Amino acid sequence: MEASNHPPELRIENLSVNYGRFQALRNIQLTVHPGAFIALIGPNGGGKTTLFKAILGQVQPVAGNIYLDNRLMQGPTDSIGYVPQHRDFDQKFPITVREVVRMGRLKRTRLLRRYNRTDNEATERALSRVGLLELKDRSIGALSGGQLQRVLIARALATGASILLLDEATTHLDPESAHGLYTLLRKLNRSTSIVMSSHDINAMHHYADSIACINRGLHIHRSDEVTLEHLHASITGSGQMTGAA
Repeated sequence: MEASNHPPELRIENLSVNYGRFQALRNIQLTVHPGAFIALIGPNGGGKTTLFKAILGQVQPVAGNIYLDNRLMQGPTDSIGYVPQHRDFDQKFPITVREVVRMGRLKRTRLLRRYNRTDNEATERALSRVGLLELKDRSIGALSGGQLQRVLIARALATGASILLLDEATTHLDPESAHGLYTLLRKLNRSTSIVMSSHDINAMHHYADSIACINRGLHIHRSDEVTLEHLHASITGSGQMTGAA
């Protein structure tokens, strides 16, 4: 099923996460409205990846709840796709673009079942959305960094996800490839909500609608209401932005 024109609302209320005695997230409040493009910025260790893991059900919060369209989330959902910071497969492995994207169709209850027509159609739709349908039979080892990142986005979309979480998606890309990826994300944003963690402050200020500054706590601002100087202070940890969360 393709992403809806009306993505669900994701709402995080009073979320706290601890790693032992260390508090990684403290009382996080965040609403991802349908069609939002939110940049998540902050210093290393500030909680960006932990927040994504909490949304995905990979870490257990000590307090707070996460809702999807006003329903309490109690585990992973196909409505949310995730693109990790580090590639979770060996690019030298002999596998095609289509096979990687089709992995997004795997579910815990279907690991031993063969892919069907619906899976194949969803895979091709996802590849088309990221502009890689013509490369579906190419080995992933023959792809550029920008193309590979598009493959990972397509894999996340293949479930029918209408919310994308991207963790440092442009870190290893050259400026031209990064620009192409941002252009793609703006296109996808027409029908898909996006939350993207990044250290690329200038690009996030330009492309995102809102900036969420996180350093255990979180404060969110409209992009046009915050200066680049404040954002750089937030990402280096030299300053803590305040405001309504």
